[in-house]
Amino acid sequence: MCDVLISSISGNASMLPLNKEYDTVTNAFRESMGSENICVSAIYKIDNPMLSHDFNERIASITAARNSNPEVVNVFHGTTLKAAASIVNTGFDPAYSTTAVYGKGTYASPSARMAVGYCKDVKKDSDFSMVFRCRFLKGKHGMTGSSQMIDTNAMDYCGSGDILVTPYADGIIPDYLICYYQWDK
Repeated sequence: MCDVLISSISGNASMLPLNKEYDTVTNAFRESMGSENICVSAIYKIDNPMLSHDFNERIASITAARNSNPEVVNVFHGTTLKAAASIVNTGFDPAYSTTAVYGKGTYASPSARMAVGYCKDVKKDSDFSMVFRCRFLKGKHGMTGSSQMIDTNAMDYCGSGDILVTPYADGIIPDYLICYYQWDK
């Protein structure tokens, strides 16, 4: 199952070697999960120039609209295996979001523990699991109804606590795909 995913992202991602960056990402992931009982089997660094360009353009757009730079924070995003390949290759598409507690958009969390709950098809077929670590733009915060579109004239993201939502396809960018096993939760 993992091999199919890896072959479909190979043009925009490469396996991170065992180095300081690997250790930093692994340690941040374990800390966010609240568990040392995690074996990170691979980390894929995502390098998609199109997504980077669009993300930087969104920063400029929010800066111009709000007269201040948006804060960029690290978050985690759990998804399905099929969607993971699409995210690496073409980015996030808020239209595919099935969760709409805080409005329609792409959901992410500073908590890996929260995000892995959305890896719907991964654990049921094997012990393998994966989650994205991403950068998320926090411009102007606001709130909206659960099934409503987020009004980008009034806000750039919404959510509360461990849940952040961006209405922009380019308001979140994947940096790493973390493949792992967890035992004795």
